[in-house]
Amino acid sequence: MMIGFAAAQTVEHGKLFQNLYLGVDGGIVTPMIPAENEAYFSEFAPTFGVELGKNINQVIGLSIEGQGYTTKQFNEITKTNVVGKMKFNLSNWFAGYKGYPRRVEVILAPGLGWMHDFAEGVEDPNYLTYNTGMEVNFNLGQNRAWQIGLKPSVVWNKYNGTGMGFYGKDADMRIVAGVTYKFGYRNDQGVRTHNLTLCPYTVTIDEYESMKAKYEECINREPNTVEKEVVVEKVVEKVVTVPTDMFIDFVKGSSEVSRNAENMIKNYAESIPEGYAVKVIGSADTKTGNKELNNRLASERAENVANIIKNCGVDNVETEYMLDIDEDAQASRCALVTVKK
Repeated sequence: MMIGFAAAQTVEHGKLFQNLYLGVDGGIVTPMIPAENEAYFSEFAPTFGVELGKNINQVIGLSIEGQGYTTKQFNEITKTNVVGKMKFNLSNWFAGYKGYPRRVEVILAPGLGWMHDFAEGVEDPNYLTYNTGMEVNFNLGQNRAWQIGLKPSVVWNKYNGTGMGFYGKDADMRIVAGVTYKFGYRNDQGVRTHNLTLCPYTVTIDEYESMKAKYEECINREPNTVEKEVVVEKVVEKVVTVPTDMFIDFVKGSSEVSRNAENMIKNYAESIPEGYAVKVIGSADTKTGNKELNNRLASERAENVANIIKNCGVDNVETEYMLDIDEDAQASRCALVTVKK
């Protein structure tokens, strides 16, 4: 239920080949419980992996990863493990999604795999593996297209065809670090992005319940028998859709609106209903620069965004500015646009 609630945030429904990412990782794998009289990590082996995945929504994702284990001399592959994973973004699950990834995200990544052992004399070289893991990812750059992450996991397996069980003596710890690239695409607003986009059009629960009640009233109404001709007029109630809040990111120390952001603002302005007012709040972070410079940057960011909206024919636009709109410094280098009656 919690996952369904988090996924109910209005993100655009991407096409099959959107929101894809490709990652590589490398590190070590070692028995979870070492052999008798052996120290931890004394039996480690190098490991590497290649992963292709897709973010279904802001909480749930799917991926498939090919993992290889090698000798310490890197001259021979000893095992391979192909793992299908289901990923849960705990950061977005519990804290919501603002339309762009956080700088740091925590991911739960359970999976099911198929391992092949190349060692001689193994009774059954192919067996199932259960994979339990976590990811701590750091999103980089203004577009957050690149990630670096730490990905510890436990590979539960049973050697020599003796069955499957969750026993520490039959499990391996896999500790790797990796780099991931999220492929870019054009969203429904025509803006190129590397991440999930919030949909600008929403229907509130109250609006939905009201329309549902009117529909049920119509279909359950008993017909009246009359002896005269009745003219039935069709009344169409106009539903006004108000776009949700929009964040415009800026480069550190700059108030210039990028071309992609300008297109996004113009599309947003065209969706504002007649008679509604717009408020633009500029922001800057206090972690860099002095107070005078930050106040000027925040004010200029608000004015530059407001001028683009005014040029699209929206008259009622007001501006203000503030510092540290978000505890994340990068997220505070922005302008927030809201629409109100």
